[in-house]
Amino acid sequence: MIRRPPRSTPLYSSAASDVYKRQLLVMAIGLATQRVLSEHGLISKIPSGFNSAGLAELIEQGKHKKCLIFCGEKQPQLSFHTPVILDTFSCYKVVDEESDELSQIIENRKAIFLIYNIQTLEVLVRHSQAADLEKMNLIVASPRIQEAAFNHGIKDCVVAESPHDEEMTEAAIKLARS
Repeated sequence: MIRRPPRSTPLYSSAASDVYKRQLLVMAIGLATQRVLSEHGLISKIPSGFNSAGLAELIEQGKHKKCLIFCGEKQPQLSFHTPVILDTFSCYKVVDEESDELSQIIENRKAIFLIYNIQTLEVLVRHSQAADLEKMNLIVASPRIQEAAFNHGIKDCVVAESPHDEEMTEAAIKLARS
């Protein structure tokens, strides 16, 4: 015998309606994430600063005691900025594959790398020679990434005005013309 839900119960429930029913606050780290969430019917807040410290400030303003963080495999930087209990859900994995294409790009002295997160920088560093690191041109999304790049011996590293594609690309064009 097959049991069916009553007619008043929908056969499926969207994430948007689940969040709405529970009145959960959704926070997005940036405008692109907020746009995708909006496409799925989720209203979200974004921090004034597009980084973990800005997100921690938004959490503290809301006086939240516990948050669910969708992140990669590593401990999110947010945990260093807030005493709030963070449950994490690992939803992506950094793929670290050595490639012949990467070595050809690294050899091109005119190449400019756009680095949006620390994991990408770490992959680039692992697959590069120390001498190549010194000659790289990077546009990075935050001062924290810039500091890590300097610590790895990368000398030409510029922080974009914001971590959004438009500002990252503008910084790359400016660097290429200089």
